[in-house]
Amino acid sequence: SISEKTIKILWGRAAGICSHPECNTELTSLVENGNYTTGEMAHIIGKKESAARGIPGGGSNEYENLILLCPT
Repeated sequence: SISEKTIKILWGRAAGICSHPECNTELTSLVENGNYTTGEMAHIIGKKESAARGIPGGGSNEYENLILLCPT
């Protein structure tokens, strides 16, 4: 699994914004009835060999292999 430290680095370095170059959607919301996040962490190289972007041995759960994206 992805460590808490790596999750914090990913969200912090992305500044809570979708990392797709043409998107820039804010991935957090502060509302009266509770704050929430909509961002999704994704592997750049698939975690499993059989994933769409998989490689032999699979990709890591480290920051360098993760990206923060909006649900769109």
